[in-house]
Amino acid sequence: MGEVVLDKENTVNEDEMLHIELFGGFSISYGDKVYLKDNGSSKKVINILQYLIINKNNKVTYDNLVYATKLDKDNKNPNAVLKNLIYRARTLLKDSGFPEYEYILQASGTYSWNNNIPCVVDVEIFQDYCKKAQNKDKTDEEKLELYNKAIEIYGGKLLPKHSVELWIVPLTTYYDSMFSQCVKEYYELVKKNGDYSSMIHICAKAIEIDPYDEKNYIMLIECYCKHEKYKDALTAYEKITDLLYEELGVKPSEELIELYKEIMSNLNQVEKNLVVIDGEIREEKEEPNGAFYCPYGLFKSIAQYTMCMFERTGQSLCMVLFTVTDTNGSMPTKKKRLITMNNLKDTINISLRRGDLFSRYSATQYIVMLVSADYENSCKVGQRIMDKYNSKFFVRTTKITYKVKVMNIDK
Repeated sequence: MGEVVLDKENTVNEDEMLHIELFGGFSISYGDKVYLKDNGSSKKVINILQYLIINKNNKVTYDNLVYATKLDKDNKNPNAVLKNLIYRARTLLKDSGFPEYEYILQASGTYSWNNNIPCVVDVEIFQDYCKKAQNKDKTDEEKLELYNKAIEIYGGKLLPKHSVELWIVPLTTYYDSMFSQCVKEYYELVKKNGDYSSMIHICAKAIEIDPYDEKNYIMLIECYCKHEKYKDALTAYEKITDLLYEELGVKPSEELIELYKEIMSNLNQVEKNLVVIDGEIREEKEEPNGAFYCPYGLFKSIAQYTMCMFERTGQSLCMVLFTVTDTNGSMPTKKKRLITMNNLKDTINISLRRGDLFSRYSATQYIVMLVSADYENSCKVGQRIMDKYNSKFFVRTTKITYKVKVMNIDK
């Protein structure tokens, strides 16, 4: 193992240092063994240790510790309870098998972590790498290496088992933002040198840590496209759009939609054999007897093409928009919305002809395209879908309505 410089005069072998992890969980190890890990027990004792370690460069007053551990809410004498918790924290460190040090210091109404004890804290290393990477004097190669080290050491959200603690919430936001900035800065450098393969792994890690950040998926999809991995790009697109619709109740951004168009325009490679192409077109779908369900970007393109074609033939084209609300006309709760939308999708699929097309338009809406159908017949289709749904899935807490529009296809 290497040596760690503590000051100008002393170096300490890394095996002789405490290694403290705060990202993705809490643990303290010594050498190659984990001696203390947050397993859910002694929550307040662990919370005090975490607070002192994160504030290891400061002396913490009694009042701050009482606030951090919420001792002022249920105890008549919070200072006495605090002293007992400090005693238990010291005992826990001693009984865990660590070297014999005075880990928690007390002086003039304050407590502090003993900074004379050699230790490495992942939060401090992460911040150090981030700071060095932002140095304008560094070359792009040096910045890439530093950002990569920072991203690698970021093991997840700060103290996730205690994320609801008031003192942890702003710190979690701060470090999340710092991590996201590292990923974005790394990507900007990648776009300069063209090494998109290294970015795919980083995007996957960023998505695992924050699966609802659309920007992480956009970077991942762009990397897949640069490597011409369009099927992987499409899978990533479908995953994030499903999350946006089902979990957050929002539509994908224009940037994502434009990426979807790029994916679809490049997905099929050059194929000279018409027999192969014919087989691909005719291959059986998962739902051969139902309507054709597709993402809205594709639905829009097909609808535009169909309208252009019908300008010549004079056929009619109608759209039916189904909307799910609660009984007050507002968006239902997440659980009710997901159940209702899934049931409505199944009902629409089995109620339409094989040549009909439908798509999810928003978190609470499906849009249906009916070919060669006038307004009256489209209303009948809409009502037929409603009747089938109500006969099988009707609940009083949600409401489904539909509107019909004849599309203007005149030249």
